[in-house]
Amino acid sequence: MHLNSLHTALESYSSHSHLLCTFQSNQKRKRSKFKFKTHNGIGDISTNNSILFKLTKENDDPITKSISFYRDLLQRGISPNTFTFPCLLKLLANSRALNAGKMIHAQIIKFGFELDPYIRNNLIRFYSLCGQIDSKTLVSVLNACTNLGALDLGRWVHVYMIRLGFKPDGFLGNALVDLYSKCGIINHAQQVFDEMIHRDVFTYTSLILGLAMHGKGNKALNLFNEMLSVGIKPSEVTFIGVLNACSHAGLVKEGLSYFDNMLSKYGVKPKLEHYGCVVDMLGRAGYLNEAEKFINEMPIEPDLFIWGSLLAACKTHRNVEMGERVMRVYLGVRNKDGDYVLMSNLYASFNRYYDSIQVRKEMRRNKVKKVPGRSWIEIDGVIHEFGAINKPEF
Repeated sequence: MHLNSLHTALESYSSHSHLLCTFQSNQKRKRSKFKFKTHNGIGDISTNNSILFKLTKENDDPITKSISFYRDLLQRGISPNTFTFPCLLKLLANSRALNAGKMIHAQIIKFGFELDPYIRNNLIRFYSLCGQIDSKTLVSVLNACTNLGALDLGRWVHVYMIRLGFKPDGFLGNALVDLYSKCGIINHAQQVFDEMIHRDVFTYTSLILGLAMHGKGNKALNLFNEMLSVGIKPSEVTFIGVLNACSHAGLVKEGLSYFDNMLSKYGVKPKLEHYGCVVDMLGRAGYLNEAEKFINEMPIEPDLFIWGSLLAACKTHRNVEMGERVMRVYLGVRNKDGDYVLMSNLYASFNRYYDSIQVRKEMRRNKVKKVPGRSWIEIDGVIHEFGAINKPEF
């Protein structure tokens, strides 16, 4: 979710730019004693970022000095990068300098950095500390925390909203259940759910998805039955949670029953995502023939993810023959990096190293590159991204 959707930052960039110029003009007198000695000859943004960081730590008027230096940086034709703004936002947040922060937010938008996770986190913190928060904004912030995996910040927002007198109910409660479920704290999600007075299909669906994700299939199905008992009609997304719960818990019979009754009993027409859940469920349980038959009999065209799910099941259950068959069908649709790797690894697991190498060479001939997997971890409120690169040599 874009942070510029926050109601405090909806003003146009042009108005912010005018405010920035006004703010800078008002600071001329204050800047008279602040001299840039050796900065003019420096064109490296990394060096300038280091200088800016030190200026934000000044004891004497750090806001004026930092913004003055930022303005000087722009005048010298040096474009900021993603490391330029966090220290400014931290300074302005701690000083509760709302107007100046809005101006910096406008600069972030201008240079296209509003989607950077670290900048997003600092913008959330800035607007929170400046008191520009209502229930709608809190929901937006919590959703942003969920999308970023920023659990610590989400917890801070939870405490902050309670301190302000907001009750975790309705939309706020739903956002918290979703946050804790997707960030791995399922017990917190359950606690928020239990304390909510007003629950709707989104509330139940969020927790069902969370329970399913954490392998608590039976609890997810019990919650689904509870939802039905209080008269809440399940949605398409609810059934994704239910089918995933059955998949992770190995409840194949129950999962097929829910799928078969979706339209006739609950009035929800299965979509491609639901068919994909069934294939995943059958594949995880080792019912590969049934999964392949299910795909071939689908009333809608299976997509790449469905074939990829079956191929992954072939790798897990060491079925090379079906894996080769699926791969031939798959390559007729599209070349996809991860599936070449799956097939290569499947051959290798049977000591068929020649075939494994041939698949890798086919990747090269088709110019298919394996995109490195990436993960995110939050440490002290900062989201760090890391990845692993595999470079096989033949």
